[in-house]
Amino acid sequence: QGVGLPKAFTWAGLLGGLSVYACAIYLCSYSMFLLVAMKHGLQDMAADLRAAGFPEKSLGRTEVHRRLLVDGPEELDTYPGLVATVLGPRTKRAFALLLVLLQLCFCAGWVIVASDNLGEVLDVNRTFVSLGLFPVLAALSTCLLYTSPSPRDS
Repeated sequence: QGVGLPKAFTWAGLLGGLSVYACAIYLCSYSMFLLVAMKHGLQDMAADLRAAGFPEKSLGRTEVHRRLLVDGPEELDTYPGLVATVLGPRTKRAFALLLVLLQLCFCAGWVIVASDNLGEVLDVNRTFVSLGLFPVLAALSTCLLYTSPSPRDS
């Protein structure tokens, strides 16, 4: 009764599994580099707008320019702030919620493995171990809300 990736690799076979794995690595790497490039591009755009003397009252040429001038490039220091700069302030909370939910989903696999192992070692029901780990993982999953998409200083 395999669930998740091991079962998918069994069904896909060696070549199919390796192909899917390579494709997933490429897409994940590409999206990470794209995110960092977008942050750096927006930081450079903000610096260029300020250097060109665009006062805050001129509001720039687009909504993104306005948000960069009014909110400043400091907003680019977190993932939700980056999304809010590009897509607007209404998206910031929605993205923050999605980010927490995504992290909790990633942690769910770890909870299953940890609760199985701890349940055997401690001779405790796996459900109790899972419930005990949930608050810790929920707190840890919010850490990405406050981290920068890249370590580059503004």
